[in-house]
Amino acid sequence: MITTLFVCLAFSVHAVEMPESKKAISIDIRLSDNWWVSIAKDGSGTYGFGGGMMNHVEIKKGTFQYSNILDSIEQIFYSKPKHDEPPYMGISFHKKGVGETREYPFAVDTKLVEKLFKLARNNVVLPISETEINKDGIVKSYWLSQPPFIFETRDKNNK
Repeated sequence: MITTLFVCLAFSVHAVEMPESKKAISIDIRLSDNWWVSIAKDGSGTYGFGGGMMNHVEIKKGTFQYSNILDSIEQIFYSKPKHDEPPYMGISFHKKGVGETREYPFAVDTKLVEKLFKLARNNVVLPISETEINKDGIVKSYWLSQPPFIFETRDKNNK
């Protein structure tokens, strides 16, 4: 009985209450170094650096398995402690018709984040317009000069 009580107390101290993620139309994962990936329910998304309009590229529909990512994120909420000191990752859920979202900071789940960025980089929508070509070039340039911290000690092309 004492062991069970201890486990429950430890869990309640570290776990963060999961928001209503099933109603989300997209999920954002932002790293403390300002790299981010946004995933829509149809498996498409965007990824980029910072908040500028030219600092992101589109990702093909079907790239991500939304429900699997949501399951992974639920595990983070139930098992990882809140962590808002760099390095960290912030998770946000966007709901239709709601303009403002809350970011939930956690210790970086390196395996999940690496997988998402690799999928994103390998499934960028082919840039056609001049604006898309410029955006693609900007994101590639940022990646080469200052990749997400999880890749800094590895091959920057990460393929």
